[in-house]
Amino acid sequence: MDIIRKAEIDSNRIKEHIGFLSAGVRQSRANLKHLDSSMEFIIGKFKAEGLDVSTQPVSKGKIKGNNIIGKIRGTASTDSILVVCAHYDTVWMSPGADDNASGVAALIELAGILSKIPIKKTVWLVATDMEEDGMVGSRFLAVENKDKIAAAINLDMIGYATETPGSQQFPRQLKENYAAIHDRLQAEGMKANFILNFSNANSAALRNAFDSLSRQYVPGMKTVTLEVTDDGKQFPWLFRASDHVSFWDQGIPAISVGDTAGLRNGGYHSRKDHMTALNYEFLTGVIRATLATVLAHSGDLTN
Repeated sequence: MDIIRKAEIDSNRIKEHIGFLSAGVRQSRANLKHLDSSMEFIIGKFKAEGLDVSTQPVSKGKIKGNNIIGKIRGTASTDSILVVCAHYDTVWMSPGADDNASGVAALIELAGILSKIPIKKTVWLVATDMEEDGMVGSRFLAVENKDKIAAAINLDMIGYATETPGSQQFPRQLKENYAAIHDRLQAEGMKANFILNFSNANSAALRNAFDSLSRQYVPGMKTVTLEVTDDGKQFPWLFRASDHVSFWDQGIPAISVGDTAGLRNGGYHSRKDHMTALNYEFLTGVIRATLATVLAHSGDLTN
């Protein structure tokens, strides 16, 4: 489909988005000022593309936050929503360029593309808050909209990649369960040069779509795809550590797309998570693959 191949996904514009967001910590207890300015930045970008924007208050005890929802109305269906989400908060000490300004930048780029074309099904681009506090924002979103959300794509850390041999870690606990993937990566030199796309069994169709569409529309991008057992409860530290879990727990199909976080990015959850470490060509490819998956889910992908 030409719209996917011709979509203008500008790496310099992405750098500007990430540069603003990662100028400081984005957390209410550590830097409320920059968290608020980041929220206004995202809202402004969504509104500039003509999205219907609202905020959703979320909380955990005394801690409060806000999801940012940018809605693109479907031409044929408005009661079946595809959510594309990325959390915009950080841990207390990190500027969070990869975690997760990279995902939020993807939302902003998708807003600029999807707002200009007619799509059959409604899409919500959601910048979630308080992911680092236990997926609080996405849980509020999934619970309150359980009957509306058909599926979700979670983008969490999608910007770090390198061709350096040995740059990708593979936890020994996973070798038995995912031996074929381990052997493939080992044969290729354990390079951190792929995007990981995983889901539970209920989300296989969406996961397979992302995988096949990535090969079709971003042939230079390597993808590793896998299905986790028991909703990721066997290895929760790896497979239940981001916003996709909130949708799984409500029975909503969801995939998680990411660069494997601390298994390759040495700046993960630290002061070293800077924008200079990111691979913007790689990030652009992930956004293009996500765009293809959105259009396929909406029924707008004809070839």
